[in-house]
Amino acid sequence: MHRLFHDFNNLKPSKREGFVSAPLVCSGTKDDLEALGITLNDGMEVLLYEPDPDPHGNLGFLEVPARVRYDADFKCFVADFVWNDLMHRSEAKANKQ
Repeated sequence: MHRLFHDFNNLKPSKREGFVSAPLVCSGTKDDLEALGITLNDGMEVLLYEPDPDPHGNLGFLEVPARVRYDADFKCFVADFVWNDLMHRSEAKANKQ
């Protein structure tokens, strides 16, 4: 699963009930796509991330798995995810153990 930068301050309501849409238009997202040499397509699964201190002040990353789709209203690709799945990488690793 590809990791793509996203600014979690830039979110939209999703057409999918219970989901949030992340428009994949940030310069950091475009940089990651170019570095990975990939093109977005409907149904692609990605891991969105944003640098962020964890609850203890340690620099970490917010992360969330998401599914890509083209949104005709926004005229761009978005990644839909469940808000409650958004967590710090350290929390995600602890939950897997």
